[in-house]
Amino acid sequence: VDLASYEGRPVWVVFWATWCPPCQQETPDLQRAWDANRDTGLALIAVNVQESADVANEYAATYGLTYRIALDPTAGAFRAWSVFGLPTHYFIGRDGRIKDRWFGPMSLDQMQQRLTLIEGT
Repeated sequence: VDLASYEGRPVWVVFWATWCPPCQQETPDLQRAWDANRDTGLALIAVNVQESADVANEYAATYGLTYRIALDPTAGAFRAWSVFGLPTHYFIGRDGRIKDRWFGPMSLDQMQQRLTLIEGT
């Protein structure tokens, strides 16, 4: 995934894994937040850490996920972004700058509050 291709758009990046209980907990709310905000130009990129494409795709199919899933099988992006736990969320404004970072699972209300921060920037 090349973030430069999302220039001028708000971007939400979340690092996750299928085996992670907090990630599983927030999966339905991620999809709901995506459904509610995709028409704003928002890009949601869910970076699956250290799992195969088959595992990530099966999970996405099981939960009916429609947002973009990127694979990080070696955890290179995980390390480059200084992630230390799953899930971890980054909210990037239209100007390409990180506006907020959240460690751990989020509720739908918390997600929407952060999206409000980046959608208008």
